Amino acid sequence: QTASRVPAISASSRRDFEAYAQERGDQAPGGSATGLPCGLTPDGRDIGETPWPRPYTLFVGTIESRKNHLLALQAWRRLIDEDGEERVPDLVCIGRLGWNAGEFLREYVASNGLDGKVSVLSWSVGDDELARFYQHAEFTVYPSNYEGWGLPVSESLAFGKIPVVARNSSLPEAGGDLAVYFDTGDLESLVHAVETNVLDAQRRQELTERIRTSDARALTWEDVAHTIAADVRAAERRDPVFPDIELGREYMLAVGEPAPDEGYADQYLDHLVREGLTPMLRQPRGDRDFETVDAAVIGTFGSPQAWGNEVRPGRYAQFRVMRPVDGPLVLLVSTRAMPGKASIQVAGPGGPVMQELYLGSVITIPLGAGKQGEPAQATLTVTDAQDSIEGFVGIRSFMVLEESDKDAQIVALDAAAEALREELDFIQGTRSWKVTAPLRKWRGRSS
Repeated sequence: QTASRVPAISASSRRDFEAYAQERGDQAPGGSATGLPCGLTPDGRDIGETPWPRPYTLFVGTIESRKNHLLALQAWRRLIDEDGEERVPDLVCIGRLGWNAGEFLREYVASNGLDGKVSVLSWSVGDDELARFYQHAEFTVYPSNYEGWGLPVSESLAFGKIPVVARNSSLPEAGGDLAVYFDTGDLESLVHAVETNVLDAQRRQELTERIRTSDARALTWEDVAHTIAADVRAAERRDPVFPDIELGREYMLAVGEPAPDEGYADQYLDHLVREGLTPMLRQPRGDRDFETVDAAVIGTFGSPQAWGNEVRPGRYAQFRVMRPVDGPLVLLVSTRAMPGKASIQVAGPGGPVMQELYLGSVITIPLGAGKQGEPAQATLTVTDAQDSIEGFVGIRSFMVLEESDKDAQIVALDAAAEALREELDFIQGTRSWKVTAPLRKWRGRSS
């Protein structure tokens, strides 16, 4: 376990996370449920005229299987059959087309949208137009099978509209005691909820009035900030984690790319060689390296990359490990090969290091002497990267060796040298290198 706190968007999501950790035999770290403030309200908007020619019910959400548009379509067919077309409002579905919605789309097209009673608006609907749809809807439906929060439910309530919602995951948190609920995936339950609560005008008016007079306070982003800040303060009180590591084992900083289909033998072999082996010692890549790396390497990184982490000037990478053996140790860090060089500083138990390195080479960080089981920590800071083509140092992997293990260190340095040669060969094969050859000759540089 490496995380200090794990906040979640809802109490339901926290419970799911805790259950996942328990299934893996882990103890979930603590964390709060933040909730999600409503993103769309009628405040300050020109609601204007109704955007639809007939009375309608609104269903907002990506058109995908999880949102369960198919169940809504089937419910509307049943409602029309039992209550009559005139009594049942249109169903207007607003959302972009998503994944695995084929069954709903086939039925929607084959039935001509239940002869015009169901419509799908899959283009981009702006906030002002969406606000008008909320404002003039009779009520809303949200039969989703699972949510992290359920923003359309919160938005429906913000506009004073009754949401008819599947009872699962976080949706009761979003709807509170103001929504109408039905059993998830149950057609009969959805039809009954609509017929008894919102098709009846008097009952719908009672529920609408209950929303209007509710004293429930709307969640704000300030509330979320306070919750997150409290979790951050709690996390800061936790002692640093120093994971156990294996001596001579190279740990990758990025999760590996999935292998291509074995039927494409050339691509599969290339993946095994390039992705399946570590860059310094060419060891088989560990499937669960990230569990160790997550605790062992922290810092102020840029966006996560497929190859590892980027460290820009003024930022740092800190390595924390438990010493695997007695005696003096060294930490080797492989860098991403790309044109240019950078300057770094290292502070650690082996003394300070100031170095100018070519990108793609191996950084050697002394960890000094110590006893097995003692923590060791070293901080690498990039001081300058102006002479690099991308403006940062990319770190790919690390390993800890005994200081006396020169053979492994030589293997690592040879691998780095080979990576640099490959990078140079690539650059020299590019059109720009060939085009600028006369200029380099004129300036006295090698062609």
